[in-house]
Amino acid sequence: MVSGKSNLEAVATEARRVLDGAAGLEGLSDFGSKALSAIAVGMSGQFSSSEIIAAKQERKSRVGASVQGAFQQSNMSGNPTDFSKRLITQYSSMSAEEREAAGLDQSYYDAIVKNYETSMRISQALSASTFTAGTASCSSNGSMSLLNFL
Repeated sequence: MVSGKSNLEAVATEARRVLDGAAGLEGLSDFGSKALSAIAVGMSGQFSSSEIIAAKQERKSRVGASVQGAFQQSNMSGNPTDFSKRLITQYSSMSAEEREAAGLDQSYYDAIVKNYETSMRISQALSASTFTAGTASCSSNGSMSLLNFL
């Protein structure tokens, strides 16, 4: 396992050492996010193209699983803004190298913030409609559906 040193160059050097001692790329799943990202961005020219590709694939797989987890958790909460909040938190917790390795850029962040704001406005509109409509019908769990709102 590669340690989480703050200096990405040192992390890349340690990752190179571990890879050199390994039988292949199968152990990439054991690397921490920062080390995996150092490999994926080809830090210091220490990694082959096959190592970089494999690290990018592993990193994207992790991001995909993380996004899916955020979606599943937000579905359980019933709050339409939770998904975007979770994605914003995940994005904010990543280093620039981790974002680059995952293929996430400012446009991704802008899109999830916009999604959060839209979800918030819809939620507020539905909530206000529920209280002011008086006769609006609700589902069995007490929440108003979008069809009822329309």
